Amino acid sequence: MLLVEDNADLRELYGNAMRDAGLLVDEVVTVTEAIALAERLRPDVVVLDRHLPDGDGWDVARALKASASESMRRVPIIAFTSHNQRADVEGALVAGCDAFVEKGCAPDSLVRHVRGMLGLPLVATDVYPTHAARRSRGPLVS
Repeated sequence: MLLVEDNADLRELYGNAMRDAGLLVDEVVTVTEAIALAERLRPDVVVLDRHLPDGDGWDVARALKASASESMRRVPIIAFTSHNQRADVEGALVAGCDAFVEKGCAPDSLVRHVRGMLGLPLVATDVYPTHAARRSRGPLVS
């Protein structure tokens, strides 16, 4: 999964919760990094902050959903922001996000959303400590 979050403390908190739940996590801070890494790694899911140092996180959603790669266009994107007004949620969905989770939620709540988007049990049963180990087991989603 790809976590796009510019706040280092939140990136560590939520990133560690994902890893503790057995998910393989890559982290980036900017719109530019997010688009480049997503196109290169093809994550199973993206958790996306709205306000990033170099622009609007929803630009990442629009870019991924407009990708030439069909598999990239199908990657689920979870909007992850503290802006929770109806217009904010609608803006995220219009930009291409598939779900909305309010920032500040308990880390296990975000983990459950990510696992649900991946079609995985809500409790981790497998741990993939490295990309190589995960590849040997196959993709997390079919």
